[in-house]
Amino acid sequence: MFVFTNPFNGDALIAGYECTEEAQRFVAPLLNQQCPFLTEEALAAAQYEVEQVWTPVSVRVTEIMMFLSWSMFFIVTTFLFGLSVAFMQRNRKLDSRSRTRNRRR
Repeated sequence: MFVFTNPFNGDALIAGYECTEEAQRFVAPLLNQQCPFLTEEALAAAQYEVEQVWTPVSVRVTEIMMFLSWSMFFIVTTFLFGLSVAFMQRNRKLDSRSRTRNRRR
């Protein structure tokens, strides 16, 4: 929804959440779209200059939020993986202790 691909060089372009005055006044009505949910057509009309369609502040905030979201995803995934490994090792130790006790009896 917020990521577009530049067809000329393949770079990822991040959209913003607030349109510029020009985009609200001219581009959105011409393409029959609503701000800030403009499509790639609006970006193509601006020659793939993101800051001509969305305000620079909203583009930076979206970039930061996407970075934080992905970072949190990887942090949580790593934590859960580590937790599951620790749980499996603990169960292995408990199983080996119970087997040792059963052999002694």
